Amino acid sequence: MSDELFTDLSNEQQELVAGGADFQLDATFFAAQENVLNGDSSSDPSGSNAWSNGKSTDIKTAGVAFLGLGANDLPDTSKGYRY
Repeated sequence: MSDELFTDLSNEQQELVAGGADFQLDATFFAAQENVLNGDSSSDPSGSNAWSNGKSTDIKTAGVAFLGLGANDLPDTSKGYRY
């Protein structure tokens, strides 16, 4: 146990000790990939032909909103996150 009566605290530390911290974290993510395919074919004398056409889209999306009220600790946002 320390015999110090007073300890120097940063403003952030004082806010946590005096009643917690309020914070909000918001994040969104969007990625899309589109593929377009076309085709053709032919033959002769006067027979055969073919045609194709296609399209696809791959979409990835996410969102989060987080509100913390009166928290005793703040979340560590220095970590990198990947999908």
